[in-house]
Amino acid sequence: MTQQLLMVHDDACSVVNVPVADDVILTTYREGDEGDWVALISSSQIGDNWSVEKARRTLIDTPTFDPQGLFIARQAQTQEALATACAYPGDAFGRAWPSLHMVAVSPSARGRKLGQLVCQAVLNYWGRHQAPRVILSTDDWRLAAIAIYLKLGWRAIRQREQGEDHAHRWHDVWIKLDAPG
Repeated sequence: MTQQLLMVHDDACSVVNVPVADDVILTTYREGDEGDWVALISSSQIGDNWSVEKARRTLIDTPTFDPQGLFIARQAQTQEALATACAYPGDAFGRAWPSLHMVAVSPSARGRKLGQLVCQAVLNYWGRHQAPRVILSTDDWRLAAIAIYLKLGWRAIRQREQGEDHAHRWHDVWIKLDAPG
């Protein structure tokens, strides 16, 4: 199986606040949000066969889950879930790292900078917890997400654990994004 690409942010406290539209509110996890979270994750093609039970088992009921680190951007009047991202311990290079995890934006809400909003919320969360650096893993095809990460100051890690070299994959991403690599 192909390893995901890795990115790192070296200064979570340096992220500039993304303006929030008047009709959007940013919330953190509340009991019962699992269904909205699953709908967002499923609409963004992250993983397979998500259900409320799977969300509880693999994220919410784990000992490292912090409800204040799971962010959901919502339409203010209807409370419709529009975007999500989670602060969660990730694993890279044989150790746990603070990470940006499970970023998703509803197809109907794309282009409104809500991906930036929830990613920034996670970086701010880790900044408040004095995390020296934050990691994320992503897929080559998630070009819109990678573009957001770059705007927020993330940088590519060209080498993964187990020695897999991702330089050529990152090169292909830079070409598709028309970005300097």
